[in-house]
Amino acid sequence: MTRSSIGRLLLAIGGLAMAAGSFLPELAVFAGNALHPGRGVAMPERSHWVVFQECEDMLADPDPTLPSHYYTYYRVEAGGVAYFAVAGLAFALSAGFARSRVVASVFVAFHAIAFLALAAGAYVVWSSASEAEGTTTTRTLGIVALFLGALGLFEALLGIRAVRGGRLGRLHAVDGANFLPAAFFLLVGAGLFAALWHHPNWPAGGYLLTAAGAAAVLVGMRIRREAATGRTPAPAGTPNRASH
Repeated sequence: MTRSSIGRLLLAIGGLAMAAGSFLPELAVFAGNALHPGRGVAMPERSHWVVFQECEDMLADPDPTLPSHYYTYYRVEAGGVAYFAVAGLAFALSAGFARSRVVASVFVAFHAIAFLALAAGAYVVWSSASEAEGTTTTRTLGIVALFLGALGLFEALLGIRAVRGGRLGRLHAVDGANFLPAAFFLLVGAGLFAALWHHPNWPAGGYLLTAAGAAAVLVGMRIRREAATGRTPAPAGTPNRASH
């Protein structure tokens, strides 16, 4: 197996691991019930899928007495948890591409729009909340809006550079488009795992899988970059066969 193939394999495995991390609590329950049918393992109280379903229910049957920014919050929450899984699938898909600037442009647009849309939604909730609603969660959304907005703009700038130049820091165009989001998920996955490790209701193992998958994606990018830069130069005095 060539180094390029190893890089592609790591991208595919890492991306799929990230996507699986979003559903790890449910997958663990399904596996436990399949292996031990008599135990009847219950679904987790909190998980990405549970949160997504709750948001979907609220958006499908809105309460007219609630302010509109409540539903913006549900959209942001649903979009945020969905981005974890969809981004993982995008990284896995990138294993089949490397130098295509068209594909790189699609990835840049996807990640930049995702960051900026989440930032805009978080800003709307933060700016619309009254003083009585100034909870820690609401105040945190202001910081989240700034952070995600900066990420979206930075992704657009780096992505455009990767697409126009073909490579970013010797990365292929597609990997240059995906590098910042992969690093983001590595840090966020590790941080959420550490913060929720002892949480009584929210299984944290999925975030560890997300971080591990993102790390594998970044390593795959590096290996694929090294495979494209050429072989190590031969020692001085070694005959050059190409000259014969």
